[in-house]
Amino acid sequence: MLKKIISGYYSKVLFICIVCLCAVTAILLFFGSSLLRSQELDEYLQNYDIAINNLSSVLQSKENTFSNSLSPMFDDKSRNRALVQLCTQGLDSLTQQSQTQVTSLLETICRYDSYLGGVLILGNSGDLYQYDARYKTLEDIGLEKKDFTTPAFTVTLLSDSTLDSLSSGYEKPVSHVYGLAGTIFAYSSSDLTEVGRIILLYSTTELNNLTVSANLLTESTLSIRNQQGEILYSSDAESL
Repeated sequence: MLKKIISGYYSKVLFICIVCLCAVTAILLFFGSSLLRSQELDEYLQNYDIAINNLSSVLQSKENTFSNSLSPMFDDKSRNRALVQLCTQGLDSLTQQSQTQVTSLLETICRYDSYLGGVLILGNSGDLYQYDARYKTLEDIGLEKKDFTTPAFTVTLLSDSTLDSLSSGYEKPVSHVYGLAGTIFAYSSSDLTEVGRIILLYSTTELNNLTVSANLLTESTLSIRNQQGEILYSSDAESL
């Protein structure tokens, strides 16, 4: 039957045209679907670029405004002296009034950032203290990682796992945090004397909100690491 159909000249031409049309349609469908997949991939990658830029901007902003966050340390000399005494002589050396001054200082630091859940104070005395913004309490939680330190007069990003390793008495203000560490110092007209470290504890909720709004693939994981390669934030909470 097929031989009869294509036996005539015009039938042969028609048959060839149909074959060519089918071939061209198949090729166009292939390239069209490839182009569509490529466009979808570009859109997903663009979403990742936006998410990474937004996350980086938040962390960079926290670092850039770190000194502003700590400005209450220098607004009141009596509170600053109490903090320096805490770092150099320990909590037991403080009078009740001095303890109240330190607690008030840390409360002021945490007041204006809803994602700032608390503060760690590491004194040169070797003690570690935690201020919890929820309860407005200051407690000696004991430093267990005795070799821990951060570069002096440098803002340092600390991972959740690093903070966990400092003390078994450490209690996270929220389920996942990252830390921003700086130097506590005593100052006079001409000298700065390093006396300890202050670590601000930020919730990763702010970063997670940015990731969710970026419409990333649910099966993918986006993470941010510090210079030491430690995970500061991951969209997969289990990997923290």
